[in-house]
Amino acid sequence: AAMPDENVTEGLSGSKDGEAARQKMQIKSFTAWVNLHLKQAGMAVENLKTDFGDGIKLLRLVEIISEEELGKYNQNPVSKFQKVENLNIPLKYINSFLKEIGIRNTYSAENIIDEDMTLILGMVWSLILRYNVADISEGDKTAKEGLLLWAKTKVEEVSKGEVKVSNFHNSWQDGLAFNCLIQAYRPDLVQYQKLNKSAKVDNLNHAFDLANDKLEIPKLLDATDMVSMRPDEKSVMTYVSFFWKVFAANKRKKIAAERITNVLQRELAYRDLMEQYKLNGEQLGRWIKLKTDFFQAEPNCNSQAELEVEMKKHVME
Repeated sequence: AAMPDENVTEGLSGSKDGEAARQKMQIKSFTAWVNLHLKQAGMAVENLKTDFGDGIKLLRLVEIISEEELGKYNQNPVSKFQKVENLNIPLKYINSFLKEIGIRNTYSAENIIDEDMTLILGMVWSLILRYNVADISEGDKTAKEGLLLWAKTKVEEVSKGEVKVSNFHNSWQDGLAFNCLIQAYRPDLVQYQKLNKSAKVDNLNHAFDLANDKLEIPKLLDATDMVSMRPDEKSVMTYVSFFWKVFAANKRKKIAAERITNVLQRELAYRDLMEQYKLNGEQLGRWIKLKTDFFQAEPNCNSQAELEVEMKKHVME
């Protein structure tokens, strides 16, 4: 699927206060996303602004999500030169795939060492797009459009059109859409009709807890943040993409299971057929032996008429 055709360092619209609040939300969700992957290496970031500074965590993050080894690096960087050297390894990889998809942005070690938060968030967003969103496909839509179409379709199917999804911000603010999305695939977990539409924080936490505990989808969003301002589109999109990945994987597993079941059923039918064939063969062998023994034996008849009757009887059996 195509990458969303938007600038990965797109600014947050609205007032300065609103922009700061949404950036704060983005920092929370992006940090959670980074740590979800870094925990595989026994690492974590607490501050996106500073924790990529020596290049080690960024390099390990890229290695984990790309499933590629990026080569040797300074494991104990002290000087700025060593840190820049480390940073250039993953940044070369990031800039390369950005160029491949036609995005002109490039990131430098100086951006990270200078703690440029806007560019650091843009860089993390480019990784999220590449590894969480880019493979989402719905017809000829871009990944973003495809993800939105998928969510809209599933939510409206469950709610029979009562819950509308038209974007990745305020459509999700009351929590109903998240619960509908879960219900679409796991109706045993939630019935959105029983939720109170006005209890937004409760609805959101209900969905976030279910997703975390039952679907292994990490809590990237904060319910209070979601209702106190216009939600950050990139944060919501990142979170929804996890649902697509989980449910797409389940769909593939279901298809695979159905195929395995069909193969097993064919094997069982074949086995039953062979058993029946063997049984029929044994019965036929006994019948042939019986008839052979009869015809080879001396007839015990006193007349031609009795012999004909006996012959007819055996032919008819």
